[in-house]
Amino acid sequence: RREVLELAARTGPGAVADDEADVTVVAGPDDARFRAGDRSESFADLRREAEAERATGDGAGTGRADAAPDGREVASP
Repeated sequence: RREVLELAARTGPGAVADDEADVTVVAGPDDARFRAGDRSESFADLRREAEAERATGDGAGTGRADAAPDGREVASP
């Protein structure tokens, strides 16, 4: 999960879809999918996994849900 998110963070917005790209982000009205190589991950699934890890104490817990005005987690590359 971390590798996919790190690659997505380095992939600039507006990048042209290219088979040679490290990461492709496909955004829909309800979710976004990260594609890296032959892997495809839903952003919602990645977020649920991270929240479950934080709840059990297995995750790093570096994000703060109260850091954004709307309560969403704020991440920086």
